[in-house]
Amino acid sequence: MPPSFLQGLKKWLQGDSERRREPRRAASAITAFYYEGGTPSPHQLRDISLTGTYLYTEQRWYPGTLVRLALQTGRISPSQKDAVPSFSAVMLWAKVVRHGSDGVGLQFVDLTAKEKAGLKALLETSLTGGAVTKAAKSNEGGQSLIELSLIIPLMFLLIINAVNFGAFIFAWITIADAARTGVQYGSTSTTTYSQITTVVADTTASLKNKASVSVVYSRNANGTITCPGQGTCTATPPADPEPTLYTLACVDVTYTYKPLISVFSIPSLHISLTLPPTVVHRRAVMRLTT
Repeated sequence: MPPSFLQGLKKWLQGDSERRREPRRAASAITAFYYEGGTPSPHQLRDISLTGTYLYTEQRWYPGTLVRLALQTGRISPSQKDAVPSFSAVMLWAKVVRHGSDGVGLQFVDLTAKEKAGLKALLETSLTGGAVTKAAKSNEGGQSLIELSLIIPLMFLLIINAVNFGAFIFAWITIADAARTGVQYGSTSTTTYSQITTVVADTTASLKNKASVSVVYSRNANGTITCPGQGTCTATPPADPEPTLYTLACVDVTYTYKPLISVFSIPSLHISLTLPPTVVHRRAVMRLTT
């Protein structure tokens, strides 16, 4: 599979989580200051670009917080740690976009033309670390490939389960409709069992494993239960609230659902990462008419 396709798929999965719009460069020669209620202290940057930076700090501002930064060149010696150097700095606003284990990611916002020019000059004259090395990029690409290889199986499993769950809902609705159609057709005393099974078979013709559909047609006449045309009657239809006046017709439809996609399943070990085969049973009851 081409690396470009994998990278594109990863970006699509991540959405807009990657906020960088410019290549980041190591920033060992740039120091940042921000006001935190006392004498500003120098803070190192991990990397920086024309659109943002990563600041080493113990602060964890809320995402969206605006921070006024002063960026300047030159390394700070230990003796100067608590003093603000006298040489000029680039002042700009930055917005917190993410947290890290050792600092925060910032995005520069509302840069004026002067601030943009000053920032560009700062990057051109002060970055001694240069661009991120190819090795670092290679390591990042390798890590992304590992992450993608872990995500893809989960994606496929999620898609497969979504398809199988949709098929199960369709089967449940179809069996319920078949039971209702069968009892409506069988609500007259002249209807035969074979006619009812034909109607049910037509209704369930679109189901996978439709051969597993079984139909029981029963009647309850004041406590006397019969199953016309079926021999031994195993049905237990409910009783009518007015048993002396009406006879109930009851159709039970049973179906064994099997998933459309049965991968990741080991039936012999009773292991199934998708929906397992499931018995669906629906019943419909109507009063019999003469």
